[in-house]
Amino acid sequence: MASSVSRGGSCRSEGPGSGSVPVAYKREILQPMLDKIELGWVIAKPDPLNPCEIETKCIFQHPVGYREVNIAIGNDLFQLGKLDDIENLVRPAIQAAERTSPL
Repeated sequence: MASSVSRGGSCRSEGPGSGSVPVAYKREILQPMLDKIELGWVIAKPDPLNPCEIETKCIFQHPVGYREVNIAIGNDLFQLGKLDDIENLVRPAIQAAERTSPL
């Protein structure tokens, strides 16, 4: 499966069952959702410098208490606009995030 950036600057994937979602789009969905759950969370991944990232892993960090959440969110949920399903994955992960000590 190959990913590429189209002339419009958005990502597209080629191959059966492929489904790249532009990172900017994922971040536009996720950041307000994080803010709604608890202010202060930032998105470490998906990486805004790699707009064609097809990885489903997301990393959210909160500087207070050095909390971090690693979660996989299927690209299909973004493609189908299943915001409630995405929030149902993100909310409990954020709420369960434990404070850790800084490195």
